[in-house]
Amino acid sequence: MSYLTVQIPISNVDEALHLQNVASLNIAKYRDNQVEGQEACQSNLIRIWRDIHNQAGIALKTFASETKG
Repeated sequence: MSYLTVQIPISNVDEALHLQNVASLNIAKYRDNQVEGQEACQSNLIRIWRDIHNQAGIALKTFASETKG
């Protein structure tokens, strides 16, 4: 099974930090408040938010390496 990914353009450190924070909050929300019958949907939403969190982390590392450079 292949999954679609969400690609978000991140142009600065503030955006990356904001996306990481929002993603962390949403992951916790869906994980801690399971709704009966919606497990598959919530699992997909968690996967999407984890992907966004990872993208923001990669962007932060990129910005950090550019400033050190």
